[in-house]
Amino acid sequence: MEITTFLLVSLTFLVAYMWFRRHDPKLPPCPVIPMPVFGHLLYMDKNPRAQFKQWRKKCGNIYSLYLGQNLVVVLNGFDLVKEALVKNADITSDRPYIFFDAASGKSGLGIVYSSGAVWKEHRAVTVNIFRALGIGTNILVEKVTEVVEANNEDLARLHGEATDLDNILTTSVANIICSIIIGHRFNHDDNELLAACKNFRDNVFEADAKNLANYFTFWKYLPGDLFGAKRIKARAQDLMTNFVEPFIKRKGYDEFNEDNLDNYIARYVHEMRRKLKNGEQTTMNEENLKKIVCDLFGAGMETTTTILKWAILYFLHYPDIQEKVYQEIEREVGTERKPNMFDKNQLSYLNAFLLEIQRISSIVPLNVPHLCTDDLTIGGYTLPKGTQILASLDSILFDKKVWGINPYSFKPERFLDEKGKLKCPDEFVPFSMGKRACAGEGIAKVEMFLFLSMMVQRFKFLPADSSSLPSLTALFGITAVPAPYKVRAVERKLLE
Repeated sequence: MEITTFLLVSLTFLVAYMWFRRHDPKLPPCPVIPMPVFGHLLYMDKNPRAQFKQWRKKCGNIYSLYLGQNLVVVLNGFDLVKEALVKNADITSDRPYIFFDAASGKSGLGIVYSSGAVWKEHRAVTVNIFRALGIGTNILVEKVTEVVEANNEDLARLHGEATDLDNILTTSVANIICSIIIGHRFNHDDNELLAACKNFRDNVFEADAKNLANYFTFWKYLPGDLFGAKRIKARAQDLMTNFVEPFIKRKGYDEFNEDNLDNYIARYVHEMRRKLKNGEQTTMNEENLKKIVCDLFGAGMETTTTILKWAILYFLHYPDIQEKVYQEIEREVGTERKPNMFDKNQLSYLNAFLLEIQRISSIVPLNVPHLCTDDLTIGGYTLPKGTQILASLDSILFDKKVWGINPYSFKPERFLDEKGKLKCPDEFVPFSMGKRACAGEGIAKVEMFLFLSMMVQRFKFLPADSSSLPSLTALFGITAVPAPYKVRAVERKLLE
């Protein structure tokens, strides 16, 4: 027994010694001493926004973390992030292993989590397919308008009853990306769509950067479900098996028609076959297609839905701002027709409101990790090849030098000049920057504008309980989301 204890203690000290000696003083400082094996993982808080802000205050704009065995350097401030992700994009555009990606199949495929040749080809293919499908033209506007009209009918059927709008908004936004990916729309209460949305969103909340499954792959050999990894993997596999794969089979093969390429899947299969037939070198295959469908479905749903939920929540807290948005719509558009994208330039206050919502909610406080494929000199330090980079978008979106003395206050006027015209500084980067910036930014902007303008034109959003407003405090997973809340969507014609 004594020998066993001695060996265990000796092994512990040996591991600790090897761990502590590994941090090179030439690297950015650590906010706290890393623990053996786990590094800084066990220090990670449920609220990364407050924690990373505190670590920045202690260490400055660049500091090191050890997440498991991985050296991760956190960058703060617009200049450092731009230097890394834009000026040095050639060596910072790859992705490390991310469990959220690996849970649904082989990692490093698709468009969000891929690297190198796979990412370059699939980003180009996706841009071309979007262009061919009319994304960026009035075709997208028509798709979004149809969905918002259906969304508003669903809201009207609630008759002003206090309701959590999560399912209605989520399925409405998901229907837009589904119409693009598979050429099909669902009813908002469709069980197949609801299950797919729930599986993805539950994983977004649970599989964040502090989940140990990102750094220790031995979880799969352990009994039970220590990190929740098996639960996350089961959800991801269910989404893939019962939603993604059947639609790929249906749209890419069973119903494939070269004369009717009206969805992403069909156009991808068409281009893949063309390249293979011509003997072109390509990374296009069915496994990448599966991952891309997951990527587009998830990212296309999560971003806009979360922004809309924050927008409505802020309407409840700032009814005067909601009224200003409505008055502008009433003045510039009227109530006899629906707003469209031609009205966008006339609705400066609504646009400012949308920009401020994206800024203050900062739904991706920490960017998706990047991987250095070569040594990178930045901020007076040299980061070795293999270093992961975490860009703090919070540090940019809440920078006092850009947004004024109180960047945590809600103020749409930040985005208006003295003449009431829209202005937007370079530091507005909710979709990140550089080559790996969100590919769906253009779609999201159309969605956010049409959803908000059409909903506010028809409805006034009121709190479920006027004596107690829902909290503005975020819940953190991969994204920062509002806590569940209920709201009354009352048709304005009933208030007259």
